[in-house]
Amino acid sequence: MQYKIELANASSQAWLDTVMNDFNSFLQDHADCERKASAMAMSFVAKYPERHEIIPELIATGIEELEHFQQVYEFMRQKGIPLAKANVTRSLY
Repeated sequence: MQYKIELANASSQAWLDTVMNDFNSFLQDHADCERKASAMAMSFVAKYPERHEIIPELIATGIEELEHFQQVYEFMRQKGIPLAKANVTRSLY
């Protein structure tokens, strides 16, 4: 399941400048967020196995986010950018 959403507002130039000034860190943060989203969805499956009505969507979300992680990771790998350490709290953007 993949959704496409239109952005309501354009990104600010200040945000774009921040990202472009340290694009490697942006990619590391983005990959980490995708990994965490996948892990969180699957942790809910484990925590609430009796919630049959949400399990299919949680699984689909976990897979989709893991696919996003794979895409970002492959781009980073091609550029020689390492993943950030998992124990580092980032969320820079």
